[in-house]
Amino acid sequence: MRLLRWLKRLILLGALTYMATVAWVVYATGHAIEHFGDGRGLPQSTGAVLVLGSGIRGDGVLHYSSRRRVALGVKLLREGKAGHLIMSGNTARYYPAKAADFMAAYAEELGVSPEDISAETRAWTTFENLLYSRELAEAEGREIAVIASDATHVPRARALAWAVGLRDVGFAAVATPETAVQEAGPIPYLREAAAWWLNVGRVIAWRLNGRRWPL
Repeated sequence: MRLLRWLKRLILLGALTYMATVAWVVYATGHAIEHFGDGRGLPQSTGAVLVLGSGIRGDGVLHYSSRRRVALGVKLLREGKAGHLIMSGNTARYYPAKAADFMAAYAEELGVSPEDISAETRAWTTFENLLYSRELAEAEGREIAVIASDATHVPRARALAWAVGLRDVGFAAVATPETAVQEAGPIPYLREAAAWWLNVGRVIAWRLNGRRWPL
């Protein structure tokens, strides 16, 4: 009976923690739209925009969220707030091509020259997006100036960017229209709240594996 009581307490604590995280995600999303929506306030830069991918649909079409993120990256490039695009993602589970390659192709459709695009195709998670993209940028002699993603995703990306050493970058959030949020309902917030704790586990495992914080 004592074990059962403790189990119930743990479940209740977990539920309360999760709901508190959902509330934080809702608040942080609004903050991201207000301060980083569409890249407002970013200075001119020759550095790269890192566009975080969100995958491919089952029918082989780049996910709507990914297309919006790519479009934002292209916008920043045209405004002179970056001089290069880095697409990151290896989530095209149904096709041999990588998500980052789909994203690069879409950027080309929007008029970007292939020479102005790099593709990081190893990452399966946001943590890996940032870690591997930093390595790619350094190998190419580039600096990541901006990280672009959905408003719900930007707060977590900011925290993970710090963990991998990207501490002086700007952020650009896709300011999702209110109607799109209403249509999606609470699912994006619920999913993002769970992702926060999954990534805490990933970072801890990364540290326990002998990795130190990048300088």
